[in-house]
Amino acid sequence: MRRCRKRLWRVPLAWLFVILPVQSSAISQEEAQETAHLLASLLDAGRVVIDRNQSLIDDPHKGDKGF
Repeated sequence: MRRCRKRLWRVPLAWLFVILPVQSSAISQEEAQETAHLLASLLDAGRVVIDRNQSLIDDPHKGDKGF
């Protein structure tokens, strides 16, 4: 199961670069770095939440989770 979870994180990260508009002149280098830092923190927080609740996610008795 752990191997599958690692693969699932690659897809959203790859699409993030496709979805985000490219406007290099619209923001400064510092703003881009801060945005990257905040996005990384958000992804890390999501991984922590999933990791702490993995037993609930994997429990078939909890019903359909809609994934």
